[in-house]
Amino acid sequence: MNLDLIHNDFPIWKVTDWQIPHIDYTQTHAYDQSSKHYKSSDLRHTVNTSIDMYGQGFIIEEMLRKDNSVLLDQMWKGHLERFHWPMGGYSLLLDKPGFNMSEHIDNRYVLGVLIINLQDNPIGSGTYFTDLNWGGPVKKGTGVFFLNHNNTKHNIKQPGPEDRFILYQILTLDNLKYD
Repeated sequence: MNLDLIHNDFPIWKVTDWQIPHIDYTQTHAYDQSSKHYKSSDLRHTVNTSIDMYGQGFIIEEMLRKDNSVLLDQMWKGHLERFHWPMGGYSLLLDKPGFNMSEHIDNRYVLGVLIINLQDNPIGSGTYFTDLNWGGPVKKGTGVFFLNHNNTKHNIKQPGPEDRFILYQILTLDNLKYD
């Protein structure tokens, strides 16, 4: 797995070579977004299955713990040295054509987000970062990792015609732990 910082002023990394196990996603059900107010939330489904995320996630943990860039220092002042990758907490999401999530910045409890393409997804369906004018990749085994920041405003527009199938991992302030 590789992480490439997109721009020195944006805490956004392109992820490549994420190892994807075989996942049967024929059995889906509606994803509970009752706390959200997306007009197209009925087009998002979830797949109940278990995969091992910890090994590859640990690479991100190590990167964050060791990164001494000015950007991360300004954001977290050394606190990322306490970051621990969670053992679970991810979702496998299937977005039907027409799914849209409007431009937003995640709430302050969200430390960061990992999104990995579990299949080759439709062109233009990657997470789009407004201030950077950059859309995440859509090929299987690629994705994006970003830290929540005022310049990581993002949205999703799933144009189809195929489904978008992703792994979605939210990292929270709870992942900053003392050893």
